[in-house]
Amino acid sequence: LMISFGIAGALAFSGAAALSTLVFETPAHANLVRLSSASFVLQSFILVPLAFARVQERSALVVGATLVKLLIALILNLVFLVVMKLGVRGVFLSTLGANLIVALWLGWSTIRQVGVRIRLDILRSLVRYGVPLIGVQAATFTMTFSDRYFLQAAGGQTVVGLYNLAYQFGFLLLMLGFVPMEMIWGPRRFQVARGPHAQPLLSKAFRIVNVSVTSIGVGIALFVEDLLRIMATPPFYPAAAVVPVILVAYVFHGWAMMHDIGVLVKERTEFLTIANWVAATVALGAFALLVPRYHAFGAAVGAVLAFSVRWGMTYYFSQRLWPVRYDWLPVFKVLSIGVVTIAIGIALPGMPLRASIPLHLLLLGAYAVGVWNAAILTADEKQWAARHVRRVLDTRRSGTTIDASRASP
Repeated sequence: LMISFGIAGALAFSGAAALSTLVFETPAHANLVRLSSASFVLQSFILVPLAFARVQERSALVVGATLVKLLIALILNLVFLVVMKLGVRGVFLSTLGANLIVALWLGWSTIRQVGVRIRLDILRSLVRYGVPLIGVQAATFTMTFSDRYFLQAAGGQTVVGLYNLAYQFGFLLLMLGFVPMEMIWGPRRFQVARGPHAQPLLSKAFRIVNVSVTSIGVGIALFVEDLLRIMATPPFYPAAAVVPVILVAYVFHGWAMMHDIGVLVKERTEFLTIANWVAATVALGAFALLVPRYHAFGAAVGAVLAFSVRWGMTYYFSQRLWPVRYDWLPVFKVLSIGVVTIAIGIALPGMPLRASIPLHLLLLGAYAVGVWNAAILTADEKQWAARHVRRVLDTRRSGTTIDASRASP
């Protein structure tokens, strides 16, 4: 990774002026591209130690390193932006500084544990396995970000800004719903795949993740407009209408993350490259066709089409190589309840926040009751959830009692 990231970073660094012209239509930001390329190279010193920590199930280190990096970046932002008045350059310098410190820490600690030596047989296997995934990343980037160029041409920066704001909620669903699962389940599922209970465990994981992700998505879709009305100005409110469509796209994105297990177990990663580039082609065609007419909504629909095609092809290839019997009925149930809940929320007339927020809370409660009673979760899972809720409530009550007793004369 150090070699490959170094080559990519060097190419970006040397071509900074051309990249700046391509992205910003001016070479004036070449120095920002150079700073970004240096930060990118340092990522190779972070990715491997974090992957190693995940394999060792050291979740505290993974979370701790992320928080330390965030804290360092925040402190450096204050120094560069507030004290030194460096503007946007200060943000890039903050990222570079945080990556450098965390890279030195994690990289050195990992090298101390595992040493440095090269096994050519393992290297060849990794290259054979990993090279097709480079194409996957390039295609994913095309699907995720090329719509901004079409939006810029069709509607200008205002439309791009609205769409970017809406898209952040898709990233939020990904970060809250799928990424935490992927950080632990990603390595663990290969152990599960080698065990005697692979089929039911993989199916159960898919069902549970869909309950979690759909619940988060329903919450985002119901409250996004309220949140924008609290945190943003009226020109940004229309972004809320695009969010539910983007959430659908990221559900398909998450499904592809879970259903590629057969391709990965059989180490036929070239099929992922095929699926992703077909989807990227669909994305470019959909953006070219829909964005000029429908702007942000057209871009969101194009994302749904592309991500669903990628999932469909990934699922097909994976099932052909290493079939898994997924139990789809509970998944369709939770999705149906979620879609109905969101549709009711969208159909409600506009109202003040003091009425909108309580009503959306009622809708969210109704969704939870529907999921609880729709034979989606097993009895053991319901008991576990009930115990967890009681434990949280008991902790809060005991904390309130202690605080009250300390406040007494």
